[in-house]
Amino acid sequence: MAQRILLGTVKKFDKASSLAAVELAEELAVGDHIRVEKDGKGFEQKVADLRLQSINVRRGFSGNAVEIKLNMPADEGSSVYKMV
Repeated sequence: MAQRILLGTVKKFDKASSLAAVELAEELAVGDHIRVEKDGKGFEQKVADLRLQSINVRRGFSGNAVEIKLNMPADEGSSVYKMV
């Protein structure tokens, strides 16, 4: 089983754009594999679209408030993990 590193929690999810706002506790880059989970249910995906202040970026760092485009809807308060 892959190791999980907690990146943060979903502060807001915009259904129209499928963007989840997350304040990062660890570094995250386009191409990283993440898991979004709440109450034992969740999904995994590769990060394809990462934004910082509405600008596409390749990498976000600890303390950055980023938006991650998700393949499925996520509830506010969902945990976001980097799978390594």
